[in-house]
Amino acid sequence: MIFERYCWGRCAHPGPRQVWSAEENDWKCKIDAGAEGVMHMRWSPDSRHVVTIAEFNLRATVWSLLDKTSVAVPMPKHAKTGLDFSADGEYMAVAHRQDGKDAIRIYSTETWLPVSEFYSDTVDMIDLAWSPNGRMLAVWDCNLHYNVLVYSMDGRRLEHYSACAPNRPPPLRFSALIRPAGSAGTTTRWV
Repeated sequence: MIFERYCWGRCAHPGPRQVWSAEENDWKCKIDAGAEGVMHMRWSPDSRHVVTIAEFNLRATVWSLLDKTSVAVPMPKHAKTGLDFSADGEYMAVAHRQDGKDAIRIYSTETWLPVSEFYSDTVDMIDLAWSPNGRMLAVWDCNLHYNVLVYSMDGRRLEHYSACAPNRPPPLRFSALIRPAGSAGTTTRWV
């Protein structure tokens, strides 16, 4: 995958990953999560960090491509979903389980420290997405408990839509589209 000036190759196994510079032939970086392995990788919006998810979702790790530091994010709920950056790149939201409940932890991408944490009213959160203005966060349940909830950054629930609730129109600011059977996840779109 190529993002800005760096690229990486996809690997079928959960071992170390390498990142190369598209501009500097001598520059390269090896990301090694040890015995935990790397199951999934994604770029941060600033293209200076890579976020990896370890096997069994033991941790997410934010790797700096500039100063070779890393920051651990404990126990993300999912490998490929449940993690999103705000449109301006200032915050990263991560779904996780705490005390048997779905929870959301929001990190500052400047310091990679948590700035907010709260429980979600979902039964089995599948994914989350920031609003385009970065002030709200939508989260949604699995198809069995189809709920869409919208939270402020400090954890206040602003909206709730349930497909099971009679005569309840969806919120005007958010729509979630379920992909056909056989494809993973949910596609989101703020309107």
